[in-house]
Amino acid sequence: MRSSLEVQAKFGWRIGCGVLLMFGGSLPFLISGIYGLLKGTATHSQLAVSFGLASLILIGFSLIPFLNVVRRRNSARRFDQAGITRFDGKTLPWREFKFVRRSYIRNKYRHTILERVKLHFSSGTAIVMVNAVKNLEEVLTVIQTIEAGNNPWH
Repeated sequence: MRSSLEVQAKFGWRIGCGVLLMFGGSLPFLISGIYGLLKGTATHSQLAVSFGLASLILIGFSLIPFLNVVRRRNSARRFDQAGITRFDGKTLPWREFKFVRRSYIRNKYRHTILERVKLHFSSGTAIVMVNAVKNLEEVLTVIQTIEAGNNPWH
C-alpha cells in the first residue's frame, strides 16, 4: 500500500500577479488625477475620467486574485487512504469516486494541451490544475492508476 501523495501546488504567484496588476494598472491614473488636483489644472471631466479608469481597473483586476483563491479551494491537496483532501479541508472518500474528466485547451500554435483534471465524487469534485502543480508527473500517474481501477490506497 502506498503512503499519501501531497500535491505540490503553486498558487501564490498567480494571486500576487493579480494584486500587482490591480494596483500597478490603476496607479498611473490615480497619480495623474491627484497631480491634477494638487496643481489645480485638471477639469472635472479629466478628474472623472482619471479616477473612473482607475476604479474600473481596480475592480476588473480584483477578479483575478479572487478567482484564483476560489480555484485553489477546490484543488486537490493530498491523496491518501481516506480519499482526496482538497485545499478547503474537505475530504472526498474513495468509496464515492465516480470518474475522471480531463479538460484540454488549444494554444496559439494549435497544439492541444491538458489544462486540468477533475476527479468526480458523489459529494463533490477535486481539481488538479496542471500548470500549477510541481510534481505533475507523479500526480498524473496516480490519477491514471485510479482511473484504471487499481487504486493504490484501496
